[in-house]
Amino acid sequence: MGADEPELHFDRRKEIRQEVREKYGIENDDFLIVTGGRIDPLKNIHVLAKAVKDSQYKKVKILVFGSIRKDMQGIFDVLQSDNRIICVGWQPSNQVYRFFYAADIVMFPGLHSVLWEQAVASQVPCAFSRINGFEHVDIGGNCILMDRKSSSYYQSVVERVYTDKTYYHNLCDNARSEKSQQFLYRNIAKKVIADVCDKDVE
Repeated sequence: MGADEPELHFDRRKEIRQEVREKYGIENDDFLIVTGGRIDPLKNIHVLAKAVKDSQYKKVKILVFGSIRKDMQGIFDVLQSDNRIICVGWQPSNQVYRFFYAADIVMFPGLHSVLWEQAVASQVPCAFSRINGFEHVDIGGNCILMDRKSSSYYQSVVERVYTDKTYYHNLCDNARSEKSQQFLYRNIAKKVIADVCDKDVE
């Protein structure tokens, strides 16, 4: 599982960040959480959104992309009454990277999806559920591995990242590590070929 390198556009990340934020009315100094995917109860995105809604920090916002399961639509209708919670619906896969660039942190509080590896490859700070077998997304301090699944716990994670600038900047610096390149499909393919052929591939 990894990321399509041609879709990353690292050279335009600042421009893309501004474009996305302007499109959805997000100020440059807003602290934006991005999350999404196929939204069902096990993804805990509604719990994370409630944590943002309950936060005392009004500049903290969350953008949710993806299709919401019908039985959860009412929950999100209520949550969206707060203008800090922005739901943008289903998006083409190549647009997801644009949302990652617009984010100050990408958070996935539920079950694993390929979006985790794509977020790490995008070199943005992240927070993921701690799940046995998926610790590989931690490439050396680029992400927070979350141990609990309550709104109050997510709120504490968000507010620490927002208020503790040293902690946050360390996440940013570690997210830009060259180790993130292991999640590019090009490098995954090289590794597979090298393993099969028992020799290095240029």
